Amino acid sequence: MAYRIIFCCLMLSSWLATSSQAEITKSQFDLIIATATDQYADVFAEHQQRLSIVATWESDNVYANAWKMEDAKGETGLIQISGGFARHPDISPTAFALILCHEIGHHIAGPPFIWKFSAEGQSDYFGAADCLRKLFRRGVFEPHKGHIPRVVIKACADAFTIPEERQICARIALAGSTLANYFARKRGFPKPLLSRRDQSVAKSTILVPTNPQCRLDTYFAAALCNTADHSYDPQHRWLCHNSNQKTPANRPNCWFNPHKTKPVFIR
Repeated sequence: MAYRIIFCCLMLSSWLATSSQAEITKSQFDLIIATATDQYADVFAEHQQRLSIVATWESDNVYANAWKMEDAKGETGLIQISGGFARHPDISPTAFALILCHEIGHHIAGPPFIWKFSAEGQSDYFGAADCLRKLFRRGVFEPHKGHIPRVVIKACADAFTIPEERQICARIALAGSTLANYFARKRGFPKPLLSRRDQSVAKSTILVPTNPQCRLDTYFAAALCNTADHSYDPQHRWLCHNSNQKTPANRPNCWFNPHKTKPVFIR
């Protein structure tokens, strides 16, 4: 069957993991992939796409990317992700799930767009607010036994009243912190902190990857998104949005400017 590959998006890294000690098992890896596929197959169908996740546990290369392909049956939203990424010494099982969720978001998270793909910050927010939250609710991960920073405990307690949702909020923030720290080491940036905020204000919406602190701010904001208490985008019920008031759950201004957003067309 002939396919036409129409775009490859986001991050593709091809170095080898530097540690053979995996924090994630193959069964955990398979469960994350299977649960995400089950959760979003129908959502992709609503977007006139077929979801295909090609997860290669055996590969030691470190990569995660999103593609779109067309054939006679229509459009496929393709995601490729490796076991090498899941086994990377800087990546936890929840951080691995978050990057998978980010890739899913490129296909279905909505505007702002880079061509036919949701932009980087939008995919980050979706990945944390919707996808990773749903994986936690479906019991994919082991209970958390480590330290939770006080700033996270307080913020999640302010955002949620149900104890289970507070715990999920905190774990999303921690997964975001792990992933943002991975990006910082990879790119040579200072360590991003949950107690810090990127104070920059984007002159126009940034559609490409931003600095790791800004990405962490996005994950943390998404973790705090409680649509029972916040205004939300009617087309994206996972997206807390209040254009009249700055709230902790809004998309950060370090990348999102609601007044100046232009699509990027990549040829």
